[in-house]
Amino acid sequence: MAVFGIVSEFNPFHYGHEYLISCAKEMGADTVVCVMSGNSTQRGELAIIDKYLRAEACVCGGADLVLELPFPWSSASAEGFASAAIYLLSSFCDTVIFGSECGDIDILRRVAEFTAGNGFKERYADMLSAGHQSALAYISLIEDQFGIVLSSNDLLGVEYIKAAKRLSLDLDFITVKREGSAYLEKEVKDGGFDSAMAIRNSLFEENFAELLSGRLPKRSFQLLCEAKESGEIVDATKYGDLARGYFRLFEISEGDSFAECEGGVLERICRVAHESSSCDEFWEMLSTKRYTDAKLRRAVLFSMCGVKKGDLLALPSYTYLLGANPLGRELLSATRRKDTITIITKPADATELSFSGEARQRNLDLKLASIYNLCLATAAPTGESMRKKPYIT
Repeated sequence: MAVFGIVSEFNPFHYGHEYLISCAKEMGADTVVCVMSGNSTQRGELAIIDKYLRAEACVCGGADLVLELPFPWSSASAEGFASAAIYLLSSFCDTVIFGSECGDIDILRRVAEFTAGNGFKERYADMLSAGHQSALAYISLIEDQFGIVLSSNDLLGVEYIKAAKRLSLDLDFITVKREGSAYLEKEVKDGGFDSAMAIRNSLFEENFAELLSGRLPKRSFQLLCEAKESGEIVDATKYGDLARGYFRLFEISEGDSFAECEGGVLERICRVAHESSSCDEFWEMLSTKRYTDAKLRRAVLFSMCGVKKGDLLALPSYTYLLGANPLGRELLSATRRKDTITIITKPADATELSFSGEARQRNLDLKLASIYNLCLATAAPTGESMRKKPYIT
């Protein structure tokens, strides 16, 4: 049985995601398993709706099995994000398929080999020491070597390939050229697939249902509308205000070992928290040419949850089952008979985890849940996350 794996956020699930799943099946996949970010994303933001709702949309959109990419790896920079995701997928699939702007797997393999080399690492370190922004330095060195400019999904694909080699995993990789709007396109447009960011932005317009009607797979659209109506959608202003309050009371000495907080980042966040007078102003003032917005947002979230640098160097100790159809349940049963990662089907069962790695992951999971549930339009208790159930058909 051919099993294809997809690394995803589905924030929210849209036609571009459905297209990638259909491509996997057209290319020979009998079963498609998705490792999907939980309630935080790689940009250090909170997912627009709960992970179980997004998994339901994914299964209704053609996926067979959806497992969680847990926090903090779901919000890690590209290397940590890719390592955890590929590690989880390796227990289930033999091929990983992903979307990319260039659509050329041979180029991405060559870039992966180049960026893993010592020569690249030395030149990259020199550029960082000279004050260059990390992302721009990385991209420019690749452009100098290959004459191409890679975009965000290209670079994630490179990290998937590198992760498999670094972890000695026997996986094949296929890429599909992305169609439609760019990754960070802010508005919905006619023609092609809309970006997830454009869809999220539309949710806060008064006529959001009219704007998004026909732009999302049917079940995904329904779930978003229901979440909006019931207050189960994340309020970014609540999160920004919570962050400002937290860092106004924060003692700098407490955060020396927090992930992404080196080089004066923590001091900057605390200063901006005191000087800003609104959520929007907080994020605007925090922005700097030296660091990407994603890095700064990750630093905020990691500090609030107490994520240490060492947490991201480890690999997940367990994952949650978020959704499955009959094919997915069959794959899950077959995999569970092997010596693979722990899979939790009921969130309440996580309280029984006892090994050090499991306990640490569980602790961070609860901290994220406390923030996430507080920042919903209609706030919920932290324990609400423990009462969720996977979507099973």
